[in-house]
Amino acid sequence: TASPTRLYRKVFQPGAEVLPNGNCGLGQLTTVGYNQHIKNGQYLRDYYVDKVGLIPPTWLDDPSQFHLRSDNALRTEESGQALFSGLYPEATDRLAAKTTSGIPVVPFYVEDEDTDTMTYNPTRCPGINNLTAKIAADPKYVEHIAKITTPLAKELTNVFGLPVPPTGWTSGIATKLDCLMTHRCHNFSLPAGVTPDLFAAVIEDDTWTYGFQLNYTGFVKLAVGTFMGELLDNMKAMIATQQPTSDVSRAPPPARKARKFWVYAGHDDGPVMPMMAALGAYHGVWSPYATLIALELYNSSSGSLS
Repeated sequence: TASPTRLYRKVFQPGAEVLPNGNCGLGQLTTVGYNQHIKNGQYLRDYYVDKVGLIPPTWLDDPSQFHLRSDNALRTEESGQALFSGLYPEATDRLAAKTTSGIPVVPFYVEDEDTDTMTYNPTRCPGINNLTAKIAADPKYVEHIAKITTPLAKELTNVFGLPVPPTGWTSGIATKLDCLMTHRCHNFSLPAGVTPDLFAAVIEDDTWTYGFQLNYTGFVKLAVGTFMGELLDNMKAMIATQQPTSDVSRAPPPARKARKFWVYAGHDDGPVMPMMAALGAYHGVWSPYATLIALELYNSSSGSLS
């Protein structure tokens, strides 16, 4: 295989990007975030490779046992790749029983935004638009927006000198929280005018509004139900290798391959927090950066799988 002889550098057009300085895209994964996921991968290696031996010391010894997937956002792709690099550092590629020529290529699967099941997706599930409209009209939600969110949005508008609508994911308070949180987690000073109390109020408001949706009857099912079904199918496929069944409800889809290790990289608001709500594990706290959820399938000593 020929080695690359030329490199290209991606440079944002001056004056035409959302961020005023530098060469970073909006929502780009930083080195701090990348290293957090490296650590997550190292934790997984310590347990699943070194302690229990569930997966081999090098993924190249059995690539078919692994499936890596993320949504189509660059930062989640990089997050998943960082985790796998922590789980299997490049040095472990040399431990493979079979040597390969060239650079090992790890398949990394994504889906188009319109078909993705890992995120809140009105295109794939139009019914969620009807439900969110119902949520927005709920008297308790309306009261919170009027008494808490709207005055907070006005305060942020004055601070930033830019209009901050009380609702709306791409331009509202949620986006400002993303920016403020990255400042705090990188030990940068908060922007001028953003006091600790204002920062705390933004966190509390965004957590309340999204938590209201998560706790609303039917929301979690529409937001993450299909994805949870995929995770269940993964487990059914492995169970079928141990206990073949004629029970249709327990059988995996014919195309579902049994694998020992599946990696999914996604966002806090989908699938992480909706998954936690579906599993009864959401307690009103916004999931932090590099949150890791591990689902394990066990074979009991009596022979039944659960």
